[in-house]
Amino acid sequence: MIEDQRGLCALCFKPLIFVKGPAGPALDHDHETQKVRGVVHASCNKAIGFLGDDPVMARLAAEYLEKHAYQTSIVGV
Repeated sequence: MIEDQRGLCALCFKPLIFVKGPAGPALDHDHETQKVRGVVHASCNKAIGFLGDDPVMARLAAEYLEKHAYQTSIVGV
């Protein structure tokens, strides 16, 4: 699978970093079907999990980030 992905994360397409422990690559899978989706960075896997494996939530998060990408703010003003 890693070879098929050319050593890249299946989610962000950045190179996978092979370290032992929780920071290493994760085997992402669908929690309902148990079907493996791909090998991803641990942080990408956590992001998917925090969004509840929900594509709608992922799109909403992307829209939120895009909406605020060019805005600057001063804290306390």
